[in-house]
Parts: sequence; C-alpha cells; structure tokens
Amino acid sequence: MPDSGGSALQNASAMPAPQPVGAKDYCAATPAAAAQPFWDIFCQGDAAAVTVTLTQERWNELASIQNQVDGSITYSPTFSWDPLASVGDCKTYSAATALALLQRGWPAGALRIATAFVNDGSAQQGASHAVVLVDTDKGTIVLDSRQAGPRPWEALHYIWLSAEIPGSHGDWNLLTTDVAQLRTALLANLSAHRREQFAFR
Repeated sequence: MPDSGGSALQNASAMPAPQPVGAKDYCAATPAAAAQPFWDIFCQGDAAAVTVTLTQERWNELASIQNQVDGSITYSPTFSWDPLASVGDCKTYSAATALALLQRGWPAGALRIATAFVNDGSAQQGASHAVVLVDTDKGTIVLDSRQAGPRPWEALHYIWLSAEIPGSHGDWNLLTTDVAQLRTALLANLSAHRREQFAFR
C-alpha cells in the first residue's frame, strides 16, 4: 500500500475530451440489470467526486477484485464496454473492475474510467489503453489489466489522455494539455496500429 505522499491524478484543464471508442454505442443501449450500476457511472456520471480513506483492508480488497476480474476475462480486442462479457480487452477489464467495486460498496464518486497511451518501451508502446482510477486520501490508485496489482498512478509509464468527470453527466476532460506529449503519443499510437495490422495479416 502506498504511503500518504501520493497525489491525485487531476484533469489538466476544462478542455473537453471525446468519449473513448465504443462508449457512445454502449451508452445508447439499455444495459442488463446486472450491469446497471456500471452503466450509471459510465454513461450518466451523476455521483459527486469523493475520496476514499485507503486502509490496508481496502487496499487488499482492491488487489483481490483486480485479481478476480483479470482471471475471469479472456483477452480479445473489442469495441464493447460490457462489464458482463467474459471475452474482451482493456475496456472490458475496466468496466468489469468498476462494476465489481460498486458491488462491494465502493462509492461511485471515487471511481473514474481513464484512457492513456502506453509509454514503457514495450511491444505495446503507443497502444491505447483504459484503466480504472480510484481516488483515495493517499492519491489516485490505478487498477490496470497490464499490472499485477493496484498501482499509484505516478508509478505507471503512460501518457495520460482523458478521464470521466464525476458529477458531470458523462462528460470527459483531457488529463494533459502538453501538445508535444500528445503529438508524440498519437504518432506512437499510429505506429502501434500499423504493427497490429501487419502482425494479423
């Protein structure tokens, strides 16, 4: 569990960001009853922002939920944000993780879905990615299908792109206004898409 010195991952400005790929179609459909809590925070976003007191017990619960979700989904690229799907990609993992947190009583206002570009020099460099942010008194914690457990956001090698705004009825804002950084990330993302297309020919 992180020390008390963690910081919150805040929206960089009031500059709006588009919803991530697939979100518009998902939110236009009527969700299954079991998925309703996730649909409410992802598509409506009515809950006011709050921070959770991060105890060791809560940290252990975050780790347990991430482990459970990671083991329940088979990876396959998708445009869907369905949290009940058993096959999917980072969107599915993020949706299922957020739903599991809500079902365990975590407050909706402490949870955000965020998007980023991978920036760790791995084979996934430049790829688009989605994660769950949990806002706590020890900083913003990330639940990420690419990591073995919860991580402080500062410990991850991403160029952060956008996140939901709690209490904004589904609006998103940019997490960075660094134009040069965004340009670098977008070029890397284009290169990543080209690598995928080549690999699957």
